Amino acid sequence: MTTPDPRTDLAGGARLTRDVGAGRSCPDRCWMDPRGGSVSEFRKKPVVVEAIQYLPHDNCEQVGAFMGFDVDGEGCTETENDEYAVETLHGQVWASRGDWIVRGPSGDYWPVKPDIFEQTYEPIEEADRG
Repeated sequence: MTTPDPRTDLAGGARLTRDVGAGRSCPDRCWMDPRGGSVSEFRKKPVVVEAIQYLPHDNCEQVGAFMGFDVDGEGCTETENDEYAVETLHGQVWASRGDWIVRGPSGDYWPVKPDIFEQTYEPIEEADRG
């Protein structure tokens, strides 16, 4: 049994193709969906973000200050499950122990699981700072 290619194998057995009909084909990094539309490959632009790792009972106040809250020790609230509410562009999302809270270039916030953070982000060396 062959392993499906996530770039070309679609649900229901459909496959992406480079053939767009009439003897034409997509460029090298373009795939046509026979159901309509094209799928292209993209690389994420390198964007510098700031982040803090959430550690319940250890740095709740620092996380709050990072997110722009006026935290005085009383204003830091964590759930019984050691979760922290993060207001994202898509509504409230809960950060769990060890999650990284990221602030993007536009000032928006989102939590990222530690394994995904490690795969996606790397520290900036002092010499690379602008």
